[in-house]
Amino acid sequence: MAINRVSPKKGKVVDIPANAPTIGTPTASVGAVDVAFTAPSTATGGPITVYRVTSNPGSFTGTGSSSPLTVSGLTSGTSYTFTAAAGNATGYSAESSASSSVAPSALQYLVVAGGGGGGGNESPGAGAGGYRAGTLSSITTGIALTVTVGGGGAGGSMNSNGSINIDGSKGSNSVFNTITATGGGQARAIGASAGASGGSGSGGGSTPSGSTGGAGNEGGYTPPEGYAGAPSTGSNYPNQTNGGGGGASGAATNKNGANGISNSITGTAVYYAGGGGAGATQGQGNQGNGGLGGGGNGGNNWSLGSAGGANTGGGAGGGGGGVGTTGAGGSGVVILKYPSSYTATFSGVTSSTITSGSVKISTVTAGTGTVTFS
Repeated sequence: MAINRVSPKKGKVVDIPANAPTIGTPTASVGAVDVAFTAPSTATGGPITVYRVTSNPGSFTGTGSSSPLTVSGLTSGTSYTFTAAAGNATGYSAESSASSSVAPSALQYLVVAGGGGGGGNESPGAGAGGYRAGTLSSITTGIALTVTVGGGGAGGSMNSNGSINIDGSKGSNSVFNTITATGGGQARAIGASAGASGGSGSGGGSTPSGSTGGAGNEGGYTPPEGYAGAPSTGSNYPNQTNGGGGGASGAATNKNGANGISNSITGTAVYYAGGGGAGATQGQGNQGNGGLGGGGNGGNNWSLGSAGGANTGGGAGGGGGGVGTTGAGGSGVVILKYPSSYTATFSGVTSSTITSGSVKISTVTAGTGTVTFS
């Protein structure tokens, strides 16, 4: 119930409206904007039961009980500002000040490259595939756009007496139109020095002590698509301090692979591009874990490293001395989110599309081909 007061001039009982919220920073998505705000510090006029945000131009609105609120039906590429109001039993408050301007996108993309393959005996962790995410303000129709999902790098190996140790292979690039994510750096086998570069770099090689991790962000993009692997610090062995770099989150700092980054383009938060964990030194059994986002675990004192997660771009774990071929890097993925008024036709790739409210989400999991919007 609203708090009442008596008008000093007419002796009438009048209702007190709520104070206005404080507007926050709006965030663009496909054909919509999420508008953040802070509740008023003093709830005059009784409990606030609803909030409303309003666009300018267009006066499109979103309502709900808490921040942020989504305003839909907006025109992609058009700049909007927003105000917020709080409602109680009396009605709505005055509008807040206007937000900064933002333009909703026409298409949101996530492009993750294939992760690096694990190395042979006593190997560092492999680097994650490059991670690139962003938006486009418009969609080009009637023209075939390139789509490629990069495969994970092949795993390295060692023979039964340890005299032959083979590096893993670098992950392959993923592409959507002009957007390219770079394959993850492969893990080097025992005896190698510096780690390999890639979208994210692998950990430093096993010899000598202090060998550097591979450089990340080989594509040189801003913001970066990935980070370097950790250096080795042991005496002629990895000493489990050389995990692979993770995509767009940071370099590994110990035996574990770096975590990747969480993305909610599919409607559910999922981690992508985790670095691989370092393999154990033979006989010690203190291998590293893969990072969030499909990073493979390092092998223990006599076992092979684990593969990176499929369609995450995770780097493979380093081998811990087992005989045979260690894990491959995780394959990449391309995900596109766009208004449901469009149709995307794919050729030459493995894809699936779902409709979720006013948007469609297409996920490409393998192949090289094209997508055409109509």
